Amino acid sequence: MTNPGVLIAIFLGALQGSTEFLPVSSSGHLAAVQVLFHRLSYPGITLELATHLGTTAAVLIYHRDLVLSLFGHGPQDDPSLLGLSRALWWRATLVGSIPIAILGVLLQSTIRQAFGDLLWIGLGLAFTGVVLMSSRLRPAPVGDLTLGRALAIGLAQAVALFPGVSRSGTTITSSMLLNVRPAQAVTFSLLMSVPAILGASLLDTVQLFAQHRLATLLSIDLAFATLAAGLVGYYCIGLVHRVTRIGWWHRFAWYCWLAAILLLTVAH
Repeated sequence: MTNPGVLIAIFLGALQGSTEFLPVSSSGHLAAVQVLFHRLSYPGITLELATHLGTTAAVLIYHRDLVLSLFGHGPQDDPSLLGLSRALWWRATLVGSIPIAILGVLLQSTIRQAFGDLLWIGLGLAFTGVVLMSSRLRPAPVGDLTLGRALAIGLAQAVALFPGVSRSGTTITSSMLLNVRPAQAVTFSLLMSVPAILGASLLDTVQLFAQHRLATLLSIDLAFATLAAGLVGYYCIGLVHRVTRIGWWHRFAWYCWLAAILLLTVAH
């Protein structure tokens, strides 16, 4: 007979993997599910850490050619670099990651409290819907990523520290509004997710260590959650590339607004 803990872990891992890259807020979905359905709850920090490792692996594997090229494997004009230099990709990722690193430390306790509040989550999803719909205002023509644009996109990413606010939604939409080419916009968003997710994972690891709970990571349930998050996340990365290329990005706003209405109704 299948362990129900394994099934719950797989479900939550798949939920994380599908919502991490699609612009509907993985943090909001996981927090809402665990508030609404206590039987589907799982120790929050350990689950976040495990699934974040899975989605990070999905990014690195999906964009392995770009990652290898960034580390000097391949010519300077490697197609995987999307017309930008290695140096620019590195600098842009560093600059774009600064805002979320600072705010993540300064607002850590406030953000943790928001994760248990359906009102916060619902408002975050409603805000995400507005952001996504604003992508229809994208000006033309498109241009390349610059350090100035990277900093602006990084500021948008920092807002997604709060549950319900989609990291991919804010970063890719802000890239669109700043005229960044779709392929560069999605790739940059995914690259920035790596230090953002690893930074959050580091904070989670420190907290688990302080609570003497690091051993809880060594479980079959979390192994399945990590695998589910990675596999589903890998597929969704390709889906994000497709929907931005064909101009369907704003349509996710309707889902966010529907989810926000449901959560705000329950919250009251």
